[in-house]
Amino acid sequence: MRERGTFLTCMIGLSLIINLYSLYQATHTSTTINIYSHMPVWFSVYSFLASLLGVVTNIGLWLWKKWAVFVLLVSITLALGLHIFVLDLGKIQETAFFATILSGCLWYWAISRKWSFFLK
Repeated sequence: MRERGTFLTCMIGLSLIINLYSLYQATHTSTTINIYSHMPVWFSVYSFLASLLGVVTNIGLWLWKKWAVFVLLVSITLALGLHIFVLDLGKIQETAFFATILSGCLWYWAISRKWSFFLK
């Protein structure tokens, strides 16, 4: 029997809550205008698609699918690329950049310990 463990379960659950809330924000026009007013025009669409993909990825992680781990890796890499090359948020950008790196490290630690349980 596969034991998910408390830490990985919490990571998946917290990530799912964050992605669902981001999906809610991206679909409500007034919230979107307030949050993304200083962002590039395409960013609200990116936020919606990334949040939707995040929900699908969380479901895949819950079901022990390796493809979900690879999608998570790509999404973290894209987020880092956005923080470095595209977005100009001043101090917020630095915080978001380091939070993304910390998130990637936590995901790595949570998943690497259970890698043998993940299926194709």
